[in-house]
Amino acid sequence: MSELTICNYCTLRGIRAEAERRGKVVTLRRGWRGGTDVLVHDKNAKPDRERDFQAWLMEVSDRCCC
Repeated sequence: MSELTICNYCTLRGIRAEAERRGKVVTLRRGWRGGTDVLVHDKNAKPDRERDFQAWLMEVSDRCCC
């Protein structure tokens, strides 16, 4: 990973913080090509990949790797 790129853990942390600020929730699902799809949606709505897709992460570690 480049020194100028943040890790997937920190990317997900940022997505979660922004979602919380907007009153939304983050759902993680296994991607169709492996990895993890990140979906951001309303609390009462069922997540839909086409509508709510935010990011695809190859692997999310359990701590910061930056």
